[in-house]
Amino acid sequence: MRKRAHQKSLRRGITIRGAAFILLLPMGIFGGSTSGQVWETAANNQGDPEYVQVPYEVVFVATENIYEGTCTDKDGIDRPIGRNKFGTDVLTATTPKKGNMLMVVTRNGAVKKLFPLPVHETQMVTNPETNLQVRLIDTPLGMLDNGSVVEPNVSEDGERITFAYSHDAEDTDSEDRPKKGIDLFTLDLKTMIEAENPDLIDPSTLPVQRLTFKEYDQNDDQEDSDKVKNAMNPQAAAYDDYKYNRWGTVHLHGVEMRTRDGLKMVYASSDRRLLNSNDQRRSGNYNLNLKIADIEPDGSLGAKRQFQYYTTTAAMSPTPLRNGIAFSYQSSTADGRNWQIQGSDSEGRWSPLIGYGSNQDLFHLGAFCVDTRGNEPIDYFVATKYYNQNNNGFGALWRVNMADVGINTYDDTSASWGIQPRQKDAVKISQNVTDGDAPSEKNGAGEFWGKLTTPRCGRPNELFFAYTPTSANGKSSECESDGRSIYQSHIGHVPNLDPFDPTTQIETLVLDSSKDFSALWPVPVVDWYDRTGEVQQQVANRIIAPNIGIQPGRPYAHVGTSAIYNTDRLPYDYWIRNNGCELLPLRPDEFAYNPNTANNNHDDQVLWNFDALTIVQNRADFKEALAPESVLGIAVNITSNRIDPTNRDYETDSKDTLETVRLLGVHDVREQADQSFKALIPAHVPFEFQLLDKNYGLRLVDVRSWHSLYPRESRTNCGGCHQHEEGKAIPFAGTVAASQPPTDMVTQTQKVDYDAACNPILVTTTNATEMSPEWKADIWPQFDQYCGACHNNTISTDTTALLALTYANEAEAYAELENKHYADNISGALGSPAMWAARGQRMDGRDPAFYEPGGPCDTSPAYKYSLIHDTAPDLCSQNDLTKAQWVYRFGLWIDNHMVRNINPTGVNFPAKHDRFHPTVDIAVLDRFCQGKRLRVGYWDDSGTLKDIEVLVNGVQIDHKANIPNGAHKILNLSLANDDRVKVIAIDPSDNRQIYEKRVSQLKNECTPTPLQAPPTQTP
Repeated sequence: MRKRAHQKSLRRGITIRGAAFILLLPMGIFGGSTSGQVWETAANNQGDPEYVQVPYEVVFVATENIYEGTCTDKDGIDRPIGRNKFGTDVLTATTPKKGNMLMVVTRNGAVKKLFPLPVHETQMVTNPETNLQVRLIDTPLGMLDNGSVVEPNVSEDGERITFAYSHDAEDTDSEDRPKKGIDLFTLDLKTMIEAENPDLIDPSTLPVQRLTFKEYDQNDDQEDSDKVKNAMNPQAAAYDDYKYNRWGTVHLHGVEMRTRDGLKMVYASSDRRLLNSNDQRRSGNYNLNLKIADIEPDGSLGAKRQFQYYTTTAAMSPTPLRNGIAFSYQSSTADGRNWQIQGSDSEGRWSPLIGYGSNQDLFHLGAFCVDTRGNEPIDYFVATKYYNQNNNGFGALWRVNMADVGINTYDDTSASWGIQPRQKDAVKISQNVTDGDAPSEKNGAGEFWGKLTTPRCGRPNELFFAYTPTSANGKSSECESDGRSIYQSHIGHVPNLDPFDPTTQIETLVLDSSKDFSALWPVPVVDWYDRTGEVQQQVANRIIAPNIGIQPGRPYAHVGTSAIYNTDRLPYDYWIRNNGCELLPLRPDEFAYNPNTANNNHDDQVLWNFDALTIVQNRADFKEALAPESVLGIAVNITSNRIDPTNRDYETDSKDTLETVRLLGVHDVREQADQSFKALIPAHVPFEFQLLDKNYGLRLVDVRSWHSLYPRESRTNCGGCHQHEEGKAIPFAGTVAASQPPTDMVTQTQKVDYDAACNPILVTTTNATEMSPEWKADIWPQFDQYCGACHNNTISTDTTALLALTYANEAEAYAELENKHYADNISGALGSPAMWAARGQRMDGRDPAFYEPGGPCDTSPAYKYSLIHDTAPDLCSQNDLTKAQWVYRFGLWIDNHMVRNINPTGVNFPAKHDRFHPTVDIAVLDRFCQGKRLRVGYWDDSGTLKDIEVLVNGVQIDHKANIPNGAHKILNLSLANDDRVKVIAIDPSDNRQIYEKRVSQLKNECTPTPLQAPPTQTP
């Protein structure tokens, strides 16, 4: 093919070819001003094989390119430079620049602006929450260009476009977050789709419906009370110095999802008013959670509730699958680059989809696609992979076969920083396109390979995307080629899902030849049948597991697995490469772990993203799998919401994750041959797992999940703990745990402690959860007492000890432990020299010879064990229970982020402040599921609920105060199918959960049963 049209240097003149002429002009007949745009399609490039026209409409987003100046290239030619914020990156989805417009390419090739139009400025609609008339959009009058459209999607019937709209992208806080927030809208294209000539349809006549609303103060910013109306903790969110309360609530990327209870809307929302535990990345994605809402007959949104519970990270950009949705989620609180795409069926069962285990780059913005060219259709998922922070979402396109998702291999040693996980059947389809941070590379002919984003599939074998042939960021160090340092994307198309050469095989659907505007977010306007061959989305089987013994309305679930020792996690020594700790000539191409050499830039992809064993089992083979005899059991923790003000009052190690946990319980497998487990845990709260070492009761591996389960769900199908190698999963059926009652972690907590000789034992408390230790209150006093004689420089004269660790106060002691990695959450307590000193032995299994002077891993500070600690302090040989229990507490503190209060006593939100929301459930309880009685259940980590309120259609029907975890019935009701039941639960720290369902859904979830529950059911 000849040089691509988008690389032509001459600006096209105006041509008139039938109806298409109306949008080749700077001012369109319909749709208002299109200043500077000269849209090119197949209609005005007839016969050009580089253009494609499809027999249906394609909606897209147009955004004006930002030129910040010029640079002079090697030939002396001035070239434009600039940057853009399209809203396609996980960091900029909530902060797009102004001016993004919703556009359409008709099936005749005409291009029209759909939204926002002048008619939308003055159109009035009813806010269903207040029953008041309000403007359709809240963009200031006469300032239509301040609005910005992001993340459009098409409805199941192929007639409506749902999109997010930032009312005023110019009126922002100091971090570019819009004070008016972002709301969801739908635009009905039915008239255009059904018209014989869609080019004659005036876009201003197409119906637009607003789905979410705001209330405003005297400055026309979102009212503070409106911001926090759904907040996890309104009091904390309204804190005077709460910097992050200055932005408006955002609702993004609404997609339709068919469920057993009908068609729903799933979208990402910040209305919980949380922060992200990843402190360095919080401004861009806040802590977006997925919500689900009823779609009422008139198209408005009814009862809303949270769909998944990602409180420590973020979940965003849902997109439909054959059953349920896929969505992008942040899989690590330690590194903003580690995003993956996860799937969830229509009932809420989650599973890994693409990017699982991958790192450095991130996966975001994907599409479900169908390939029908073979004997049997193949379902694929296509996603963008790019480097976070710089591309604004542009990178390479990858494809994964949906039949092979969740399977990883670990044999790729090509990355300089370490062994890189690969997902089975994941294929880069945009050949030669880099995922990473650097600008686009060139082929042998001097053409840029380009970068891509926002993939969307139309009918089978059709893939659309935004394509920039030059660069995806402004980091070019050279001044080469027109536009290398600015996005100039257009909508590209390929006729199949095979790997393609971007320089020769991309067809153009639409581009602006003036180069003033970019095009992205293509949305083929076709219905679900045309996309997939099915009339509508499939519906998952009921998530409520029958006969598991959890009463309807109790917010509990079962979680378990077949063999907790069965994991693909290995020591860091296996994963890392080129970390300055080579074992040559001992073992070629192998590297021992040392936190004082491994924390450089090229190894942080491993240390901040990988779950890894904290011990080495076999010094001769780092790849040896975890042995069952190394395992004590599994701990289940719940993870915290972030509600801290700007001047946060506590710190943690590991890049300021600021995550805190509370223990739900420990399942001990020491007397259980197959090491299966099943536990009763609270539903609708985020949890994580930690495998515990048999000898010390401390963390072997942090199998973080940040997922939650639904009430009465039973999830036991993982095949192990983080075991994603093909063929290595172990079935749960037939295990010991499958035939025994679950370990109760809702009415009691099992925890590890030490006896006087530091042997781990299991004890049980009646507390709902157990708090993790904090430095100042739980660790420092005894640390100074036991270690100060040698290391506190105000009293010690031991020069050797002071060279290794020296401090004069608790702040200096904490800093020394952290900075020298003597206590290190990544290494875990088993890999922390300070813990070795307290315990009186090295605990990580690594060869001490590597770390001695002259060894391959000799560094300063030394990562070694000093034999002096065989006797000093030797806390585990004194038969002293107090000292032994402190040793365990010290290790537990290291394993759980090394939390330390910063501010003096009396601060509002110290480390142990309750950041954990309660959980609730509702169920119709009567014999024939008629809605005559309800059971309302509730649970909180504190064990007590301050307030439980039940409302029907906004009217209170029941209220309880100061009650323990449990449930109660509400009798003598007469509930209609369309009624909405809402439960608001508030704990003693004012954290709350709001849970709302339509009665028809409650009846659909009900199973006709006797009035009296069987006595074998759990509480």
